[in-house]
Order: sequence, then C-alpha cells, then structure tokens
Amino acid sequence: MLRYVKMLKEALKEIEQREGISEYRARVMVAGSIGDRSDLIEIIEDLGRVVVTDALCTGTRWFMNKVKENGDPFENIARRYYQHNPYPRMIGEYERKRKMILELAKKYDVDGVIFQRIAFCDYHAVDSVLLAKELEDEGIPAIVLERVFADRCREVQNESSGVPRNDRKVGAFFMCASR
Repeated sequence: MLRYVKMLKEALKEIEQREGISEYRARVMVAGSIGDRSDLIEIIEDLGRVVVTDALCTGTRWFMNKVKENGDPFENIARRYYQHNPYPRMIGEYERKRKMILELAKKYDVDGVIFQRIAFCDYHAVDSVLLAKELEDEGIPAIVLERVFADRCREVQNESSGVPRNDRKVGAFFMCASR
C-alpha cells in the first residue's frame, strides 16, 4: 500500500509542474450517469475543448462534503453517506441537485454541459432533461446524450435508425457552446 501512496505523491508532484491547458475553444462540464468510459472525454478534447469539472454519479460529488472529523465517527460517516450530494434516485432532492450543478458550472466558468445518461436509467432520463433546461435558462448551453452501458461513445448507437453518432452530436453542440 505504501508503494502506491509513494507513486501517487510522485504523480501529483509531476502534475503540479505541468503547464496548464491554454489552447482550448470551450470549458466543459460532463454530468449524468456513471463515467464508465473515457472516450466521451476524448471526443470533447479531440474537438479542441477541455473538461474542467464533472457532476457524474461516480465523479466529483464523491469528494465534496467531507466526513466531519469531530464527534462520533460512525455517525459522521453515516451522515456523509446519506446526506452527500444527491443522486437522481433521491426523491425530493431536485432543488439540491439543481443548485449543485449550477454552482459547479459557475465556479468552473463552463461554456457548456454535456449530460450523458445510460439508456434505460429512468432516474437520469428525467433529471438530465430538467437540469439541461435549467442550465439553458441560465444561459449555459446543455445537451443530453443517451448511450448503452459500457458502450463506446464513438460507435453508432443504432445503425438501422440512422441516429447520429455521439461524436457528431457533441461536435454540433459545440457550435453553440464555445468561447
């Protein structure tokens, strides 16, 4: 375990010494279902944009609102688990979700938000559309992409229907969301 901590510290040191990305055409937030595939990020970066934050099920939200260190540790862990940034499955929490997404978008000065949701994830099917509309109302372009679980974003989702590939959809979206 200590070997991995050492490797992580070395990696962080190297990352801190790198020059930041300065040549980009838009700052993007990726949101929605779990981020089980990295090719959506590759598509965004191949189009000259940069992902500056996320609001994915398995992303940044897990590192927000740390566990309190004073008091009963078990109670604090339970509170953090049950009261952390809400997921779509959490009924009655839409306002907190909306607030979190808007705060992230403003904090990271995003030019657009790409919601990606896994097909048949009914929770994200509703929330992503509502949140995209809320962002649009705030002047932040947003799009909702549907994909198959663990499917590559660049692949055709449904060849027989002629539905455009997600890389083309993202490219068309960036016509609205650029600096």
